[in-house]
Amino acid sequence: MQLNKQDEELFNLLATVAEKYKITLRVAGGYVRDALMGVQSHDIDIAVEQTTGLDFANKVVENLGQGKVGLIKSNPEQSKHLETAVLNFNGREIQFSGFRKETYDTTRIPNVKVGTVLDDATRRDFSINALFFNLHTKQVEDFTGLGLKDLQARTIRTPLPPKQTFLDDGLRILRAVRFAHRFYFTIHPDIFEAVKDPEVLIAFRTKVSRERVAIELRKMLTENDPAGAIKTLS
Repeated sequence: MQLNKQDEELFNLLATVAEKYKITLRVAGGYVRDALMGVQSHDIDIAVEQTTGLDFANKVVENLGQGKVGLIKSNPEQSKHLETAVLNFNGREIQFSGFRKETYDTTRIPNVKVGTVLDDATRRDFSINALFFNLHTKQVEDFTGLGLKDLQARTIRTPLPPKQTFLDDGLRILRAVRFAHRFYFTIHPDIFEAVKDPEVLIAFRTKVSRERVAIELRKMLTENDPAGAIKTLS
């Protein structure tokens, strides 16, 4: 994976601090996808193993003598390990969090628990967003076994069976269309089949608010192929 000089230097600094405390860091999600496609990404999400995101962010400030740490709480009644730390460092905003497992009930808002790296990969919306870049081995890691293949084939596919993914969060149906037309990818046939399922349609209508649908549609209209996206929806 090709990195620009600024990001490479940043990742090397973070890895040096992590190795001092025997902590493993992985860049997660969209940054990895974009870098593999040769696209510059400004969102850096780091998955932290062996400790919390907040603890590691504080270690960075302590060891490097710069930066400012903020906190985004998640399910505070369950575990402090679910908190996301936001580090402002050298003009960059970096988010640190642990691996997560998500379950759903009557809403599209997940119940979040501490999970494994595989839990974290499979909870994500699409396989191309479930890739990790290990800052120590300098290798891309594809725990679903689908992400690299789908990126090369230019395919939008869910890590789990699409019916399960859409029953959990129906908004991902619209996200599939948006991502497909942002990158000029094709949507996997299994997704189209799942969208026809009556259970999925009911879940979409009952669990996804009109406000969230409107936001996703507005985003779709700002992507590379809005006309194509609307045609796919129709």
